[in-house]
Parts: sequence; C-alpha cells; structure tokens
Amino acid sequence: MQDPEELALIIRAITSGLSNCFFWKNEETENRIRGDRELQGLTPHGIKRELIQFVKAGGLVEQVPETREAYRNEYTFYYKIVINIQDLPSPLFVEMVLHDADPDVPMVCIVNAHLQRD
Repeated sequence: MQDPEELALIIRAITSGLSNCFFWKNEETENRIRGDRELQGLTPHGIKRELIQFVKAGGLVEQVPETREAYRNEYTFYYKIVINIQDLPSPLFVEMVLHDADPDVPMVCIVNAHLQRD
C-alpha cells in the first residue's frame, strides 16, 4: 500500500531550498561517496544539486515499501531516485528516507548512492 501524503512530504523537502530539509545521513556516508571511483568525482553536494533539479523538473521519486529486516521496524518506506548524470557509465541510484514528517518543514535523509545495478 502506498502513502501519497508521505511521498508529497519527500518531494516538498527535496524542493524546499532549505539545506536542513535535505541532507546526507552522516559524514561517513559522504566520505564513502567521495571515495567511490565509479562516481568519477561526483561529490555529495553535486548529487544533491542534481536530485533537486531532477525533482523540481518533475522527475520520478519512487516510494518503495521497506521489507529489509534491518530497517522495516524503522521505516514503512524508503524512496529512490534513478537519474542519468552526464559522464557516468550508468544511471545513479539514490536511496532516501523520511527523517521528519513535519508537514511544514519535512526532512529527508540521503542514506545511499551508487551506480544502478541490474
């Protein structure tokens, strides 16, 4: 079962323009992104910028029921964006979760990003 209201909060947080509404999980995650050779120098800041532009242009944010054992008690859904970025050999997969469901100032946390795997 989908939750269109929660999806709307995700989109609102990404497109709000407020940096504290759309952020990386932690410095360790950002450092892993910086060190990922497959991303060919794409930075955490660059990924956020691409995602914001993509979502503002009407790009698809997919709501996925959380079934993974380690996370299903923490989140009902995770959200993914698969985006083509110039110079990358395959699309970029980005995973996010709703961190705060405040209807006025929702917050989204980026938890993972890597090249799309089949």
